[in-house]
Amino acid sequence: MLKRLVGRVKKLARRGDLDSRKAATPVTDAVPDDWNDVTLPRARSKQASAAAGRPAASAPGQTASQHQVVFLGQEASIAVANGTTILDAALEAGVDLNNYCGGMCSCGSCRITIVEGEVSPRDDIEETTLELVRENEFDRLGCQTRILGDISVEIPPQDF
Repeated sequence: MLKRLVGRVKKLARRGDLDSRKAATPVTDAVPDDWNDVTLPRARSKQASAAAGRPAASAPGQTASQHQVVFLGQEASIAVANGTTILDAALEAGVDLNNYCGGMCSCGSCRITIVEGEVSPRDDIEETTLELVRENEFDRLGCQTRILGDISVEIPPQDF
């Protein structure tokens, strides 16, 4: 039986059938390495915005003025456009800020504390999620909080 199988493989190899099978993309190669990276959709939307000539993180109707964001205790700061979310600013600055739901306001893992500065007001969805994770009145969700002026942010210890 094994001898027949080896003979068949050799015959197929001579015909070139095996070479054409090797050229086909295996299913595992079709899945990108970062398939479970929840920040990937955000990165793709930034690339699409940049390609369209729009500022990547600005909200509609807002100017593209720059604001300084300081991440206290992280030794990081970055200048970002008006209307950028704190989560996007943190990711762009290389600051570790959990975002298990990918910025969809459903997990509360991107909770931060606003130390000083001007940010967007809370909406009902953010308030509902914050009820589960809030530690003080200055806590916000990084994925929902838009930067409207120079700010200082404190990030609680992250669980990785």
